[in-house]
Amino acid sequence: MKYFTDSATLINCFLFFWNFPSSKGLLKPRWTYDLIEITTFTSNPDCVEMNATVHRIDRGRYGYSGYLNFNSDMGEDILILVTVQRSIQKEGSFGYLPFLGYNVTLPVAMNLYYKPLLMKSVQQCCENAPVFEKSFTPPITKRNISINKCELSNEALPLIMLDGYYKLRTTFFGNDFYGYMEALAYVEN
Repeated sequence: MKYFTDSATLINCFLFFWNFPSSKGLLKPRWTYDLIEITTFTSNPDCVEMNATVHRIDRGRYGYSGYLNFNSDMGEDILILVTVQRSIQKEGSFGYLPFLGYNVTLPVAMNLYYKPLLMKSVQQCCENAPVFEKSFTPPITKRNISINKCELSNEALPLIMLDGYYKLRTTFFGNDFYGYMEALAYVEN
């Protein structure tokens, strides 16, 4: 039997059941995270420039600062791959987790990942970040996004996470560039 016709339908169902209890205020995540490092790369700074560094916000609280500059409009031709890996040790071997977004287009990524997981947090700490109410329609216009001590909320994330080190990598593929932003965090219950 075929239940899902494409990866977008599967991701929509996963995000609904993943976020339903926490979005209704019924349950809160019981885990915390410490951001350890962020790595960025772009093959063509004429298209996209990015940089981020980890900053201590307060005792036991870390966030990141930096910039993300879109030097041209970004449309539907941009593909995005999201991967999550976990290891018990920081220098250990990391294994892939099933939280994957396989080469989805920019509009799909903005509606499935950015809006439910990140948009609320980045509105508070990023100047000029994309904000939309219903669904995202491309392009992301040419803009400079400045990030100032951004601390991402875990309220839209899974309720239970195993202790360990997690790598979240978001990779962008365009006609004229390739780039990624990778975060390393330690999660504990």
